[in-house]
Amino acid sequence: MVSLAALIAVFETAPGGEGVLAASRAFAGASVLEHQARRARRAGAERLILLADTAHPDLLAIAQRLRRDGLPTDIATSITDAADRLHPDEPVLVIADGCLAAQAALAAIVAAPPPALLTVADIPGRDLFERIDASVRWAGVALLDGALLRETAEMVGEWDPLSVLLRRAVQRDATRIPIAEDGEDGLPVFAQAPHGLAGIERRLVSGTRGLGQDWPALKVYPLIEEALLPPLFRRQIDPWWLAAGSALLAGIGAVATHALPLAGLVALLLSGPTASLADRLALIRAGEIRGRRWFEVARGLFAVLALVALTIGLARGGQWGWWLLGLLVPAGMGALASARAILARLGERASPPWCASLDGLLWVALPFGIVGLWGGGLGAMAAYALGSFGWAQRRIIALAGR
Repeated sequence: MVSLAALIAVFETAPGGEGVLAASRAFAGASVLEHQARRARRAGAERLILLADTAHPDLLAIAQRLRRDGLPTDIATSITDAADRLHPDEPVLVIADGCLAAQAALAAIVAAPPPALLTVADIPGRDLFERIDASVRWAGVALLDGALLRETAEMVGEWDPLSVLLRRAVQRDATRIPIAEDGEDGLPVFAQAPHGLAGIERRLVSGTRGLGQDWPALKVYPLIEEALLPPLFRRQIDPWWLAAGSALLAGIGAVATHALPLAGLVALLLSGPTASLADRLALIRAGEIRGRRWFEVARGLFAVLALVALTIGLARGGQWGWWLLGLLVPAGMGALASARAILARLGERASPPWCASLDGLLWVALPFGIVGLWGGGLGAMAAYALGSFGWAQRRIIALAGR
């Protein structure tokens, strides 16, 4: 099967930008072009071609960042140059200059056979969308193939290559895929529109709320994240640093728990929203965190080490019953993980938010730690883990009985 490529036009300058490319405008922690490229990658594109008049310095820098993120990226300075880089049978996701389409819209058009066009109704206020006929405008995204690009390259001359591609696709009776509009929120946004990017930034922030499935991620962390996210993505902070910071905080917590249990618990607690911030920031940027899985594993291991340190402190003087209680926490969580895997095979993929998780256990222990009742905190964590496992077992029996 021929892999999907993406072709993104990069011609226009930003209004009043003194030669600054519209697609290089800062947006949600990166440039508009980087968001376009990363959304194309999530839609299945395995390589990227940037179609530009010249290799602008901003364009070269963005291409370098995309390559560093693992997306093969070339710059073509003409439609002929772009066509030469494509196989005739290769499907090509074509994205108009500065156009930011929703991920669901990209997924819909990639699933269609080429040629296909994403469309919007022709109503007042949509002048940025190119008109196809009296009732429909192009939404800025198309699925074509390498052969159509080659044919177009032979006839473009001095014409706008994207407009010619659009007309050729229309002449071939391209499938029209209307945008599933939810008011104006479902429409693509163009970087050339001076106020459009601010609105979509707000939607991106609100749309990533509550990524986790447990109650701390749904109820507690948003209170911290909503204040920190906007300044973080405006400063173009790489979410990798936050993910690494979450593992580091957990490591500090593991070390501190032996001598200062409350300080260790606070460090572990802070590692939770830090990891959640990293995930939300990566999703806003439509990117991925390098080594995310390893940071997650490290955080879990440090939490276990902190539990061991706490148990050692409680068991001083030969009170070995604390070891049994301490072992019940990881045992209960391991059993719960196995039960969740069985539930997923039975068709139930999400557990209730109140079900035990690493962050949930830490927050349950906090009130006991504040008053110094660490034994009670350990017992509460064990009861929470085992109670969640008991619920999962009952749910498995209920589903299996059906």
